Amino acid sequence: MSFVGTVILLSVLALATPPPAFCAVKVNKTADAKVWAHMMPWFETKDTSDDGTWGIHWTMANKNPDNIDGTGRREVATHYYPLDDVYGSGDPAVIERQLNQMKYAGIDGILLDWPGTLPVWDYPKNLKNCEAIISQLERMGLEFAIVYEDHNIGMAADAGFITDKIGAAKADMTYMQNNYFNLPSYIHQDGRPLLLDFGPQTFRSPADWDQIFSVLNPKPVFFTLWEQMNEAAGNSAGEYAWLYVSFMLGLNNFYLYNPSPQKIGVVYPGFHTYYQQGGWPGPNWEIPHNGLDTFQQTLDLAIQHGHPIQLATWNDFGEGTMVEPTREFGTGCLDILQRTLVPQYSKKELDIISDLYKKRVQYKNQKGIQSVLDQASDALANLEPEKAAEILKTVA
Repeated sequence: MSFVGTVILLSVLALATPPPAFCAVKVNKTADAKVWAHMMPWFETKDTSDDGTWGIHWTMANKNPDNIDGTGRREVATHYYPLDDVYGSGDPAVIERQLNQMKYAGIDGILLDWPGTLPVWDYPKNLKNCEAIISQLERMGLEFAIVYEDHNIGMAADAGFITDKIGAAKADMTYMQNNYFNLPSYIHQDGRPLLLDFGPQTFRSPADWDQIFSVLNPKPVFFTLWEQMNEAAGNSAGEYAWLYVSFMLGLNNFYLYNPSPQKIGVVYPGFHTYYQQGGWPGPNWEIPHNGLDTFQQTLDLAIQHGHPIQLATWNDFGEGTMVEPTREFGTGCLDILQRTLVPQYSKKELDIISDLYKKRVQYKNQKGIQSVLDQASDALANLEPEKAAEILKTVA
C-alpha cells in the first residue's frame, strides 16, 4: 500500500474508532483531610431563569441587578461580589469554573444543598441546577452527597401545597436512591450513602425518620446539624457543625465535648448577612471575617481535630459565608486551601481556570472556539494546567 493510502486508511480508522473514555484524575493532597464544600444551587440570571427574570437570591426583596455602577457591579443582595460576576447556578461554564477551582484547591467534592422534588416555588429549577452540577462531577474527579432541606416540605405544607409531609419525604428519598446513590461520584461510608439534613426542622422525631427511611435499602449514614441527632435517634450516625454566634467557643465545644459518635467539622470565612438590607427576615448577628483570619482559624482548628470538613459555604453570598472568589477577598480562601492541602498548585492554576471561564463567556455562541476550549477543559480535568494554558493562548 502506498504511503498516501496508508495515511488515508489510518485516518478512516481514527474516525471510526470512538475516543477512549475520559478518566478523571484526582489531585494528590499533602494533608490527610477530607474536605467538602457546601454548595447552593439557587442563583439565576435573566439568561438562566425559566421566566427571564433575576433569581430571588440576587434580588431578595428590593434589589435590581439591572442597575450597574461605574465599577461594573450589579445591584445584588450581598455585601460581597463574585470575582467573575453574578451567575446562574445551572450554567455549564459556571459549573466548570467552580469545580475546577475546587479541584485545584484540594477540595474533594461538594455537599449539595438539595431542594427536594416538590413542584412548588423555585424548587424545580434548583433541582435542575443540582443535576447540572452533578453531571460534571465524575469527569472532574470530584464526589458529592446531598444535604436534605426537610424544611422545604414543612414550608410547602404550611402554604397548603401538600398535606402528606411524610409521603413527600419518602418520595424525595426514593428519588435520591434511584438517581444519585448508585452514581460513582456519590459519597459512601461502609457501603452506605452519606446523607446530611439541614436540621431537622420539619421532622423532629425518630418515628418520623423511621417512616421516611423505610423506602431506602440500605439506609443512609445520616448526619443532622449539631445538637439535633436525638431527633433522628436510631437513624442518625452523627452531627455536623455549622455557624453560630458563639464562633470559636461553639466550635471548641463541638470538637471537644459533643458526644456525637461521628462528627463533620466546619470551616468558614465569616458571617455577614444581607437580609436586613435586602428586606428579608433572617439572622443579623455577625462573625467578622477579619480579612482571611476567620477562615484560617476555623481551618486550623478543624484539621487539628481530624474530622471530615465541610466548607460553609462555597457560595452563600446572602449570608457572606462564601469561599468562592470575590472582589473583596480575591482568591484568598482558595489560596489558603492550596497552601494547606495541595501546595503544588497556586494562583497560577486559578488564573488559568478564570481565563477559560472568561473565554467561555466571550465566545459563547462560537462552536469552533468552544471546541478548542473543551480541549483546555479536558487538560485541566486531567491535571495538565500547563497544557490548558497553551491551548488558551491560541484563543485571542
